This record gives sequence, structure tokens and C-alpha cells, in this order.
Amino acid sequence: MAQALQKLVTKVPTLLRAAVTYSKPRPTTFWHYAHVELVPPSPTEISKAIKGATNITVRDGFRNGLVATEVMRWFYIGECIGKGGLLVTVDKHLYSHLLLFLNVLNGLICLVCVCLYFFYI
Repeated sequence: MAQALQKLVTKVPTLLRAAVTYSKPRPTTFWHYAHVELVPPSPTEISKAIKGATNITVRDGFRNGLVATEVMRWFYIGECIGKGGLLVTVDKHLYSHLLLFLNVLNGLICLVCVCLYFFYI
């Protein structure tokens, strides 16, 4: 038992050194990409983005609109789930039909947007 413990103690520095060597490239790679990707845009990059946004086709604009609509719908659904309904302060039973109608309407809008998205791609 003492010999096994002594062998383990002698291997600890090499194992620690190997762990440090193995983990060292990962933080440096992370910081490299963090400095490149997480930097706020410069004024020249903003002007290039604005110029690039003015040269889009109707198809791309429609596709961007569908994506924005989808994001807003998912935000709306998340808010309804988080609050437990549309109106929390008033009796939920009175507005159950309104909630059902809005959810069905949201599903229809989602279906139409998906169909249009695949039609125009």
C-alpha cells in the first residue's frame, strides 16, 4: 500500500505537467478568437455593412423579413409560456378563447411563413 502511494506521489508532477500542457492551447485559441470576433465594429465596418445592406435583392429582403418574423413569434411564444398566458392579472378563464385564437393564428402564420420560405428559396 505504501509503495503504491509512493508511486502515485511520484507520478503527480508529470500528470500535472501533462494536464497543463494539454489545456494550454485551448485558452489561447479561445482568447485569439475572442479578440477577433467579440470586438465592436469600427465606423468603417459599419459603413461597409450599410452599403452592403442597400444592395440586396427582393428575394433576400423577403427571406430576412421571414427570419425576423420567426424570431418575433418565438419571442412571443416564450413570453406567453413564461407568464403562463396572455393576461396574468385578469381571470384566465375569460380570455381562454382569445388565447386559443391567437395560438391558432400564430400557428397559421408560422405555416404560411415556412411555405413561403421554401417556395422562394
